[in-house]
Amino acid sequence: TYQKCMDSGRLEGIERVIKVHKDTLRMEIFERKVGDGMRLNWNMPVTVATEALGNIVSIAHRLERNLTDVIGEGVTSLPMTGITHRQLWRAMTDTVYHPHKSGMNVDEVTVTNHDGLIQRTMRLLEKPGAPKITESVRVDTDKLEISYRRVLGGKEAEEERIFRLHKGPLRLEMFCRYVDRSTPLHWQAPRQVATEVFDAVFAVAAGTARLMRVVTLVSALTTFLGLAWMLNHRKPSPPPTTLSPSHLSHAALTTARLVEQQATNSARRRLQASCMPFAGLAAAATACVGLAGRRKTSSSKHNLVVLQQTASPALLQPSPCGQGENNSLTTIQQQWFNVVNQSWLAHD
Repeated sequence: TYQKCMDSGRLEGIERVIKVHKDTLRMEIFERKVGDGMRLNWNMPVTVATEALGNIVSIAHRLERNLTDVIGEGVTSLPMTGITHRQLWRAMTDTVYHPHKSGMNVDEVTVTNHDGLIQRTMRLLEKPGAPKITESVRVDTDKLEISYRRVLGGKEAEEERIFRLHKGPLRLEMFCRYVDRSTPLHWQAPRQVATEVFDAVFAVAAGTARLMRVVTLVSALTTFLGLAWMLNHRKPSPPPTTLSPSHLSHAALTTARLVEQQATNSARRRLQASCMPFAGLAAAATACVGLAGRRKTSSSKHNLVVLQQTASPALLQPSPCGQGENNSLTTIQQQWFNVVNQSWLAHD
């Protein structure tokens, strides 16, 4: 922007703007108010504006021809394919702790984590005398950029070098700027250095991508082979078996024990004393064994009647105990006969 200064020393309320658009790359020149940014009708001839913009483009071409061997205002890699931005970002952050992975010829690397930054010290073997330098490194995961600031005499420099990742399209960028103003600086480092760093970081990310593809393939193949082995070596289900008299007798005795365990301690003592001796349960189980050995009749209900007639009268008759106890025993008897009936139906 250009703003005129009046004779009184005050700035005029009108400014002239030269604006650069990146998509598509072009320039624009116009006049506007300072306060609200409203554009004004500029009476300058179009030929003058066209000539001024043409001169700026000529200067840019001349600078590009003269500065092809240095990074200058910044350098960007070619679009990278075959990897994700997460894999590329992981490779970038890995170079902070292992700078040799980015192609740097260094040794004696020492990395210390502090609050909000990383302190890194290393020797530059490519420089005469292999000087040792210290840098403050900051990793910004939101902006996807890593900044490097040289530390001299315990203080950080005013410039910082930026290593940035762009998602669309996926590529890397490297440039230098002022810390406080974010103004780009002309970086005299060779362009070849930035290109080697880009290639090294891409190689690390591509190796990670290949490893992930191999792991995914091995996991899928292992799952497929496991399923195939299970299908080929599965055991056939056992054939259905029929109930025998011994099986039914064992079920009846087990049921009698379970029914007895359901009674409370007091009811079980009264049951053992007078109301329902265990001999009655044993007699009923014996009757069940006898019935299991007999030939089947046409009706499962008839089998239960024969079982009731064969069982011990002490088990079938009402108990002379109290009304509450008699009700409990009757319930136990009914549960026992239900289980025996179900077992007999299964035998049928």
